[in-house]
Amino acid sequence: MVIDKPILTNTPVRQREAYFWIALGLLAVLGAGLVLFSTRLGVGLGDDSYVYIQPARSALAGEGLVTSSRYGALLPWLLTAIGFLGIDPQEGFRLLNAALFGLNLWMVAVIIRRISGSRGFALLGAALFTLSESMLEIHSWGMSEPLHLFLTLLAFVCLAVYLERSDWRWLAAAAVLAGLSALARFVGWLILPAGALVIVFWSGTKRPSRLGHRLAEAGLFVLGGAVLPGGSAVYNLLASGYAFGARPVTWIQADPGWFIDALGRWEIWVLPGRVVHGREVLLAVLFLLVCAGALIWMRWRHTDGLQKQVARYAAAPLPVLLLVFMVLYLGFHIVLMFTDNIIGRSDALNNRYMTPLQAGFWILTAAGLSAIYRAGRKSERLLIGAFCAALIVMGAGRTFDMAKTLNQAGMGYAGERWHHSETVAYLLDHAEVPLVSTGNYGFYFWTGRLPRSISSFNSLEEMRRYQRETGAWLVVLYSMPPELYQIDPASLLAGQVLVEEFSEASIYRLGE
Repeated sequence: MVIDKPILTNTPVRQREAYFWIALGLLAVLGAGLVLFSTRLGVGLGDDSYVYIQPARSALAGEGLVTSSRYGALLPWLLTAIGFLGIDPQEGFRLLNAALFGLNLWMVAVIIRRISGSRGFALLGAALFTLSESMLEIHSWGMSEPLHLFLTLLAFVCLAVYLERSDWRWLAAAAVLAGLSALARFVGWLILPAGALVIVFWSGTKRPSRLGHRLAEAGLFVLGGAVLPGGSAVYNLLASGYAFGARPVTWIQADPGWFIDALGRWEIWVLPGRVVHGREVLLAVLFLLVCAGALIWMRWRHTDGLQKQVARYAAAPLPVLLLVFMVLYLGFHIVLMFTDNIIGRSDALNNRYMTPLQAGFWILTAAGLSAIYRAGRKSERLLIGAFCAALIVMGAGRTFDMAKTLNQAGMGYAGERWHHSETVAYLLDHAEVPLVSTGNYGFYFWTGRLPRSISSFNSLEEMRRYQRETGAWLVVLYSMPPELYQIDPASLLAGQVLVEEFSEASIYRLGE
């Protein structure tokens, strides 16, 4: 009797594949753990956090879910769903962002793997994402960027699979995810034109050749992706008169310094801040020169190998999708720098709003290094290995330092001082007194009631009339001084009598 020998040729491949997914899973757990460690005092809370947490709390209290027309509605819905498990939305926010950090680094690795075919460089990209201090900080804030990033990356993967297989279920999934991304952050709308452009112009073995067919596909993707955010915009318009909140656009002259500051923030993704400050333009020029020199060198020494890798990447939909989206995304935010009343002048290019751009940077960096590594010789591979090791070591040091800092000090209204605030304790003992304040959202998170903001009055005389009629106290938070509201402190305090003074705020009542 002849016994067939087991076929073992694929066993090492399967083992390496299993090791890859195990390593990626461990990285995801590490990422989620880093966020939980960093938010020991609570998820970072800013004014925007209120519009996500308060609607969820109201819904859980049976008062209805009423979201702000100025912000995406998806996050309050998710926090409400988490709240049905008995978790307060403020704590639910922390757990959600921790999970999203793990999911986002997982998506980064999956995309790099699909682009490059390399397990090692997929893990490298995921590690660089995990050890990015700005990514850790963004996922530690109670904001919508982590959710928006996850839905955006997942939408691109689904759309890429559709372009490769021409399976309509993947196009439908990509459209729904694009719509959900726009419900998380309105800027998610940019996925639709980016996807439509790639659907029309990207060529693949299974792509229809007729332009009309491609235009129909792109139209279906855009229409499908517009259903959810479009419905939300119509609802907002009917409920408040504004589809995307009250945003009167004013065109302004952008300060060149804002662009230099943005360069510095992007360079700090890779380099220590002490190296960057004051050298932003010089470092940008050096970076471009080094990249150009490296490409010339590689093309000269390994023309065929590098050309094959570049051709392979250009023939894949994912890198094309990422590049088109990143160009549209960056261009849109540069336009916003010349406007007021949308997201705020110089803030348009800050790390928070550049979250998808930074994720794309790590993805394309790891994929590019993989291509050069495969085409390079031994000396060049050693150089790339040393460069990657330096990035990991430097990123680990900076990220773990930030994690320890956040763990000890917290962020925003969840900072350590708020946990021991004498002002909060005093206001809790006088819960019957109406309040007017600066930094009013901070007091909501700790007292459960929202004081009126000094900016909600048409004039200081109207504010004083309100105090006279209701007996309201004026609370001036030192970290949110009247100047931030374009109000002169002396004018604000005219006629006010000091009630109590604490280390973080002063409380006043209107004098007789």
